[in-house]
Amino acid sequence: MSVVTESKTARKWAMPDTLVIIFFVAILTSIATWVVPVGMFDSQEVQYQVDGQTKTRKVVDPHSFRIVTNEAGEAQYHRVQFFTTGDERPGLMNFPFEGLTSGSKFGTAVGIIMFMLVIGGAFGIVMRTGTVDNGILALIRHTRGNEVLFIPVLFVLFSLGGAVFGMGEEAVAFAIIIATLIGLVFTLVYASRVKKNPLLSRVHESDRYFREQQDEVVQRPFTFGDWLVLLVLTGVMIWVVWGVIVHAWFIPEIASQFFTMGVVIGLIGVIFRLNGMTVNVMASSFTEGARMMIAPALLVGFAKGILLLVGNGEAGEPSVLNTLLNSIAHGISGLNNAIAAWFMLLFQAVFNFFVTSGSGQAALTMPLLAPLGDLVGVNRQVTVLAFQFGDGFSHIIYPTSASLMATLGVCRVDFRNWLKVGASLLGLLFIMSSVVVIGAQMMGYH
Repeated sequence: MSVVTESKTARKWAMPDTLVIIFFVAILTSIATWVVPVGMFDSQEVQYQVDGQTKTRKVVDPHSFRIVTNEAGEAQYHRVQFFTTGDERPGLMNFPFEGLTSGSKFGTAVGIIMFMLVIGGAFGIVMRTGTVDNGILALIRHTRGNEVLFIPVLFVLFSLGGAVFGMGEEAVAFAIIIATLIGLVFTLVYASRVKKNPLLSRVHESDRYFREQQDEVVQRPFTFGDWLVLLVLTGVMIWVVWGVIVHAWFIPEIASQFFTMGVVIGLIGVIFRLNGMTVNVMASSFTEGARMMIAPALLVGFAKGILLLVGNGEAGEPSVLNTLLNSIAHGISGLNNAIAAWFMLLFQAVFNFFVTSGSGQAALTMPLLAPLGDLVGVNRQVTVLAFQFGDGFSHIIYPTSASLMATLGVCRVDFRNWLKVGASLLGLLFIMSSVVVIGAQMMGYH
């Protein structure tokens, strides 16, 4: 008699989907509202000089924090309910819709979401012409042997964009083309290795079949229509950068420029019959381009919804976020100055999950941390350094970062796969930032 035993394959742990992670964060955030009372700050006007002109703006008064109480003197709580109706504060089941529809056309979430859909649709038309792919292949042919320079050159260019005119969400449009470029470079480098030794390919039998099929395919030559597409594409990129720097264009203006570009390039494709382009193909390409942005757009809205559960990042409105902010700031006050500087860095990195806007985070945290740094002996320049590092680097992995999720969307990179690489990079950057911040404080950096 033979005994048949069933072999059970061990179930491997898999990273939860990003929406699942965000939902669990929303649950934890909701629980926190049941144990943490709401607090608020007062605002004060400060004057500062810009180009010889005196200007004023409102900032948080760091000494004005108070727990909100009722007439009996009892602390008030904004406890998140499971579900709410009307104009009540959003409940746990309300946070996705409230987050997706919050804000204005100038920012998170609805403005960013619409921006992502329009950008995705416009570049869906551009990519459908086939001109970009042809152009990139021609570029690679003319720079063969120097492919390794692409990434550092692009890194420097995008770093300059961030430093010169604060490029953030604007980079999404460029990422659509850059992703194609890097992908083709990687493919060609890999292909050259396989060509030398076909057995290196895990699918060398299929490779041989498709290579024989590819021999019958003739690459489409560059036409006058292709040159027009590249001219319009390059012109709009330069035009948008100029508009951002000179006229302070933001989301509505940039989205409109790229939509216009998509229509113009689509019409060029129709006139010159690029890749079989017709007006119906233009419409379907726009829809397909927008479709690939839906997943990251949902993440942007869901992430904004989490912030609405604990407050809206407004210091003058009662919220759990204000109470946590004040408690952490006072917790730092009893530490050694070098350790306090490091905790400022850690605090800014964590707080950035909830308030990803650099200006918004600065308005909330810096009026508290600057005088706090004075009390514990942390130089103000070090406080600013901790803010810059904490706010800047953590965007690498936070699903609440609109620019990150939009860029991952257009590059078709799953957030879970990105997290495996991004977390290691952030860990390295955080260690380096910690050394710099602590070292700067110990050396008396001013």
